[in-house]
Amino acid sequence: MLEDITKFGKVGMICIDEVHCASEWSHNFRPAYLKLQDVVAQKFSSALLLGLTATLTTKAQEDLDLMFNFGSIL
Repeated sequence: MLEDITKFGKVGMICIDEVHCASEWSHNFRPAYLKLQDVVAQKFSSALLLGLTATLTTKAQEDLDLMFNFGSIL
């Protein structure tokens, strides 16, 4: 699917809805979520990244800060 997205040109923004799932579900339920940060960094390094959630725990915030470097902009 990424090939289909990138064939249209430069991607300016990536929005991850329910971003807390990358932390809370990735280790047991959805291991593919652990690859999300690699895909964003490799394929869309110049895109703005917006992570949305209404249920962010402190632990999830710490994980996401490490995964996506959100800590530098919070």
